[in-house]
Amino acid sequence: TSSAFAQLLTGKSASLAKEESRNWSYLYLQYNAGTFNGDVNSKYLTLDGTYNGFSFGYNMDFRLTDAIPLFLETGIAGQISLSEIDFPLGGKADFTMLSAKIPLGVSYVFDIPNTPISIIPNAGFDFRINALAQLDFDGAGDIDLFDKEDMLGSDNTWDRFQVGAHIGANVRFWKKLLLGVNYQFDFNEIGPDTSLGQVNLTVGLCF
Repeated sequence: TSSAFAQLLTGKSASLAKEESRNWSYLYLQYNAGTFNGDVNSKYLTLDGTYNGFSFGYNMDFRLTDAIPLFLETGIAGQISLSEIDFPLGGKADFTMLSAKIPLGVSYVFDIPNTPISIIPNAGFDFRINALAQLDFDGAGDIDLFDKEDMLGSDNTWDRFQVGAHIGANVRFWKKLLLGVNYQFDFNEIGPDTSLGQVNLTVGLCF
């Protein structure tokens, strides 16, 4: 009887361990080192230079097969991007943008034998909704980059929806702490002759 009870407990523990290993998630804070890839010779108002961003988000990884540790990754995050813009013809403005991001990609977990470390390369697509993008000219008011009147016509306005991609890797320690880096870029221009790209540095807590 005691042997059967022990086998039952062992079987339950193994089943729980297997179930826990299938899916995992992480809450993270991210620093975003971004670049405006603007054409300074454009006839439109373009931005050229860099910006600093911070993101806070939650990602979930769902195992796709028992054969290999391949995961589908998705989640949601909010990002604030800030910069001081110097215009070629003179003048400065403070740039602020608020966005929501939804990644959709795959990741693969390489567990390093006899260590608590896992290396997790990842790649996929990104969908971003831009809720706010404005330039604040000190003493001269704000310009809403989505507003046709502020931007002197619809040809100059920025887009609220971006589609892009990312590629990078995370390192997970003891299945609890996560550190990562990736590069993210947009497929479509956010505004006339202006596109965005950023390097993301991530610190996360795994569940």
